[in-house]
Amino acid sequence: MRLFLGLISFFILPGAFVSFYDSLRLLSENSGIFLPFAAGTIVSLIVYFLLLSKWHWLSTFVHELSHAIVAFLFFRKITSFVVKGANGGHIRYTSGFGGITADLFIGLAPYYMPVFFILSVLLRPVVPLNWFPYYDAGCGFLFMYHFAVNISETKHNWTKQTFYSTWGSYTKSDIGRVGYLFSGVFIPAFFLFVYAVMIRILAGGYNGVTDVFNTVYHYGYLLAVVLYQKFSGAIQYLLYRVI
Repeated sequence: MRLFLGLISFFILPGAFVSFYDSLRLLSENSGIFLPFAAGTIVSLIVYFLLLSKWHWLSTFVHELSHAIVAFLFFRKITSFVVKGANGGHIRYTSGFGGITADLFIGLAPYYMPVFFILSVLLRPVVPLNWFPYYDAGCGFLFMYHFAVNISETKHNWTKQTFYSTWGSYTKSDIGRVGYLFSGVFIPAFFLFVYAVMIRILAGGYNGVTDVFNTVYHYGYLLAVVLYQKFSGAIQYLLYRVI
């Protein structure tokens, strides 16, 4: 299953990158949203490096919350949620729906899931009009905060070192347990995809989500065609051997 999901991620990646770029471009064309959003990202970046990056309890909470939210989306029951700041944290959840595939999405959630940014975008249609443009600045703040945290978390946990966990045993990081090759494809693919969807919703509403899926499918299909043309001989040989 890991191999299958890794292949899917590989074909999602080029379209996700294009969609992310297109979503930012479309957002920049809507000055009413983009200007406060951009101001929020600048403030967020400054605050993050001066203050928020030093709040280890906050990054740990967001890390574990990301696991928990995705576990909830796969109908898992959270049995333990522990945050100990610089000393780390953990969640425990039941097995069940989604099997190994769900476990992979849950295990790598902190590296692609911008929880508060998603919430801010989804709540935007019901926010009172007198909250704008400050609310869009807040969306930009949360976007850049999560963007920085996702990258920082990936960098920090991209290690073979073991550490003493909060449940009292030595363990590897999330990425170390899942595997570096798989994570190296899965994380950027879904990181770009999730951000592209959220920014597209912010830029033009929910109708734009289909454009993201169409772009991902289009570029994934083109990549498959190119790879087949270049390696058709080897593929046919392998298929012949298998059959």
